[in-house]
Amino acid sequence: MEKKKWLHIAGVAGAILLIVFLIWAWSLGAVASEETQKTYVEVLHDAVEWRQSSSDEWQAVSGAKEIFVNDQIRTGEAGAAQIRWGDRGVTRLDPETEISVETAESGDALFSAVLKVRVESGRVWSRVLKY
Repeated sequence: MEKKKWLHIAGVAGAILLIVFLIWAWSLGAVASEETQKTYVEVLHDAVEWRQSSSDEWQAVSGAKEIFVNDQIRTGEAGAAQIRWGDRGVTRLDPETEISVETAESGDALFSAVLKVRVESGRVWSRVLKY
């Protein structure tokens, strides 16, 4: 009788542990990312400027700045920057480079977008995933 009681307790404890483990395993995949994919320029070295498509004025960029279609970016003699296409890839701008952004999607549209920049002058390097 005593042996049956311990087997019963061990079975219940095992079932509880199994349920806890399954809930934990399920929770790992259930967390959704709330971060929206964005296209932005990130300054690597000073002397990076940005011009919005609706403006004639160049503005200095420090840190990171979200960019949109038809925005322009230029780097000075000592400047360097990179464009982050969400998690799809990066385009790096060398010193004395000027580009126009022809596509700058955000959110889920970035995954299926054709990514385009027009190099007005200078040199760029790109590494982008194909979807």
